[in-house]
Amino acid sequence: FGPACMETQGDPSSAFPPVLRVLTYNIFLRAPAPQFTHNTDDDRKDERLCRFVEHLARYDLICLQEAFGAFSQRRDWVISVAK
Repeated sequence: FGPACMETQGDPSSAFPPVLRVLTYNIFLRAPAPQFTHNTDDDRKDERLCRFVEHLARYDLICLQEAFGAFSQRRDWVISVAK
């Protein structure tokens, strides 16, 4: 690793390297569970997504885990909002 501040020649704005803001997050957007399973409770996916997208502008690169697209339009909605 190098120093956080690089030596420059007269231009103080280039003293720091460019910053890439990265978010990695397990968003837990699984497909809806069939009625015969034990896990049919409301896990507030829509509410969580609405709160999550409020913070997208803070990051340059966002890596989501468990953002399944089967049987739901939520993943597509997040992608459209992120653009």
